[in-house]
Amino acid sequence: MLYKLIENAIEPNMTNTKTLSILVALLLFLGCGPSAPPTLNNVGGYVLTFAVADNGEELTAAEIESRAVARLQEYCGVAGATATLRDDQLIVVLPGVDEQTLQSCQKNMLIPAQLSFQVVADPLIDPLFYNAPAEPDQRQVKTAAGRTAIWTPKFRADDEFAPTTTREIGGETCYLLLQTPSDLQGTDFLSFEKTFDADIGGLALEFHTTPNGEKRMKGITAANMGRDLAIVFGNRIVMMPTIRGSIGERGVISGRFSEEEIDELVTLGELSKHGQLPQLRLLSQEKIDPK
Repeated sequence: MLYKLIENAIEPNMTNTKTLSILVALLLFLGCGPSAPPTLNNVGGYVLTFAVADNGEELTAAEIESRAVARLQEYCGVAGATATLRDDQLIVVLPGVDEQTLQSCQKNMLIPAQLSFQVVADPLIDPLFYNAPAEPDQRQVKTAAGRTAIWTPKFRADDEFAPTTTREIGGETCYLLLQTPSDLQGTDFLSFEKTFDADIGGLALEFHTTPNGEKRMKGITAANMGRDLAIVFGNRIVMMPTIRGSIGERGVISGRFSEEEIDELVTLGELSKHGQLPQLRLLSQEKIDPK
C-alpha cells in the first residue's frame, strides 16, 4: 500500500511542490524520515566531567568540543554525544550507553592522541636550535627569530636511529625535532591498519592520507631530501627514516613491533584522525536515569 501511494505521488503530472510536501510528510509519519538522536531525557546515560590538565597546543574551546564530539560519535559510536567546555572543565554527555561503551569512552578521552611527522634538526644545518638558551630539562627550545623545536624521546628505549645530537631528559634519550606549520598531523590521515611487512618478516602499520595530507606529505619530503623524518605517535618517535624520495598517499611504518604495540599505534592513529585533545583528567561520572 505504501509503495502504491509513493508511486502515485511521483506521477509526472503531479510532481509539484505540494505533492512533494505531502510525500515528505507521509514518509515522516510512517517513520521513514531521519530519527532524532537519543537524549538523557528519553534513554538516560552518563555525564562525565574532565579537567583540562594540560592544553599545551593552546586549542580553543570550540576546537576541543568539536574534536571530543567527533571522537565520541565517530570512533566510540555514541550517537547524540555532546561536549561543553566551562572553566577548564569538559562536560561530556553520553546518552544511552552501556557500561562497556562508557569504559571505552573514558579510556579514549584520556588519550591526547598526538601524531605528527616532523623533520629532525641537524646540528650542521640548524645550529641556532642547539645553541638556543634552555633549562636542562626543558623540552621545547625557541630561537631568537621565534622558530621552535622540541626534544622528543623514542617509542622504545632500545630503538636505534640515525646518529645525531641527542640529549638525556628525564632519563630518556631525546632527539630534537623541528616544529613547523607544514608538519603532518592526525587530521591529515584517512586510516591506520595493522599489516604484515614481508620484507622484514614482521608486523607493520599501514597508513593512508587524505588528499590534503598527500599534498603536505609530498611537500615536506620534497623540501627535505636527505634529512631524517621523525614519525611521532603519542609524543614518542616510532621511526626516524632518511628521506630518499617523495611519499604520497600511502606508507608503511615497519619495526620490531609486538601485537600489543601495533594495536596501540592503530588506536592512537585512529583517534588522532579526529584531532588531538589536551591532556584530560577524569573528575567525576554521574549516571542519569531516563525521565
